[in-house]
Amino acid sequence: MAKNLITKKTLNKKALAESSLIYIFADDLITPGAKDLIREKKLRCKYIKKEELKVEIRKIIEELTTDQFSSEKKEKIIKSILAKII
Repeated sequence: MAKNLITKKTLNKKALAESSLIYIFADDLITPGAKDLIREKKLRCKYIKKEELKVEIRKIIEELTTDQFSSEKKEKIIKSILAKII
C-alpha cells in the first residue's frame, strides 16, 4: 500500500483552524515542516486505521436526517466515500 505524504503545503491548502482535529493513517509520512505547522497551529492528530475511518464516516452519514437524504442516497454517498478510501 502506498503511503501518504503529509507536507506543510498540503496542510496549508486545507486552511485548518487552530486546534482542529486531523486524522492521519499510522503509515503516513509527515515532513518536518508539516510537524512544525501542526505544533504551531496546535492541531490535534488522531492516528487511525482505514477500517476505523470507514466506521466514523458511516456514523456521520447515518446521523443525517432522512429529510435531507433518502436511505438510498445515504447508501450511495457512503459507498462513494468508502471507495475513495480503499
